[in-house]
Amino acid sequence: MNTEFAMARRLLLLLICFCVRSVQAQQPQKAAVVLPVQPLRFQRLTAREIWADAHERNNVQTSDRRFVGFSGERMDSTAFGKVYGRATPVLLYRKTRADSVWTAINLVLPDYASHEVRGPLQWENEGYRKMDIFRIDTVNLDHRGEPEVLVGVVMDCCGNTSHTEHFAVNIIDVNGTPKSLLSALIETRDVGYSSDNGFTTQYEMRNIKMTSELLVSRIKTNRYGQKSLLTLLKSGRYCYRDGHLVWVGK
Repeated sequence: MNTEFAMARRLLLLLICFCVRSVQAQQPQKAAVVLPVQPLRFQRLTAREIWADAHERNNVQTSDRRFVGFSGERMDSTAFGKVYGRATPVLLYRKTRADSVWTAINLVLPDYASHEVRGPLQWENEGYRKMDIFRIDTVNLDHRGEPEVLVGVVMDCCGNTSHTEHFAVNIIDVNGTPKSLLSALIETRDVGYSSDNGFTTQYEMRNIKMTSELLVSRIKTNRYGQKSLLTLLKSGRYCYRDGHLVWVGK
């Protein structure tokens, strides 16, 4: 009797396991979140070509003096100006501090996520717009070769009664042919003034940080009920695998 009961119980458990696996197999599997990669324009330039009239350009450099950011505001007779123009921010990279030849890499400037709200985002340095590189971080996300580079770009738009700021980041792999792992608009801030209401501020923002992983926070905003202007990006942790940033969880 006990033997028959045990066998029946075992058959029931096997039937339950089979049914559960069948249901799981029929359910659609969620696709992995893998960020696209974009090859970047670049050119090799000597230190003499780059640093001519350098005092007239905005720049930021890391402590090891191997990664330098230029806002590229000028057009002049140097090779740097001819290649990159006046509105393209550039990351300069060299393998060692003794190298006299640099790799000049064009950054990718993102657009508004919602064109219905604002239309295309204009990054050009003209009129009341001013663009600058404000941040450079380096972390070796895949523990291979050179560290990956996070470059932060800001644009200020100033008017008589308004002030707008846009913040974007590029994450670049400089190993081999430079490529963009991420180009994202991460913050917009609008400050307006009227004689009736004084100063009012509307904003959207998220934090992006590189540690052993890429950490992307949720969006904070006071523009509730409106379409987001920031680059569509799932919050959480991303690892660098097989040449792509891959979402691995919260």
